[in-house]
Amino acid sequence: MKNCSLLILVCVLVSIVSCSPKGAKIVEDGTYIAAIKESIIIDDKGQEFFIDIQDGDDVYYLIRHAEKDSIPQGNPKLTEAGLLRANYLADMMKGTRVDAVYSTMYTRTLFTVDTLAARKGMNIRPYEHRQLKKVYQDISADTTTSRVLISGHSNTTPALANVILGRQEFLSSFDEKDYDNILIVLDKPEQENIVYKLRYKIP
Repeated sequence: MKNCSLLILVCVLVSIVSCSPKGAKIVEDGTYIAAIKESIIIDDKGQEFFIDIQDGDDVYYLIRHAEKDSIPQGNPKLTEAGLLRANYLADMMKGTRVDAVYSTMYTRTLFTVDTLAARKGMNIRPYEHRQLKKVYQDISADTTTSRVLISGHSNTTPALANVILGRQEFLSSFDEKDYDNILIVLDKPEQENIVYKLRYKIP
């Protein structure tokens, strides 16, 4: 029985390696990335890494809004650094497929993804951040989209990842001063869902 399990594990690893692009390694959590090109991640040093996107997977790119101003308190705009991050996000994702862009209806979340949405030629779709389970159900039921980017907040972004994953991977919100996180969540129909916990920073 042990030999059988070992053989299955070897077969899975061989399958992953054989399907991954030549020279690409599996990307590690915490990697700072500069570009996403479908299943290839390019880090800030130019190295290529592989993420395990397979046919039938839905891909969710989850980000927190960029750097925000302190005023007005209820609905602040982005700072100069935040606007730079929004442009960098659009540059970072120009080589990958995005079927839809979602955002809560706050200035900081909308401005984080408006450049990306404009470059992809699509409108930003609103969602209710207090109803994350419904958000996931509605998006996963839409057969016209399987690659979506969702702009959220320090508390809702990890919470939405947990909903998609079907487990409590994240036990707390992102730090209020942390704007670097980008989560790539793979919703796999016949396997355990996967999250890549990556980062991106303004050059």
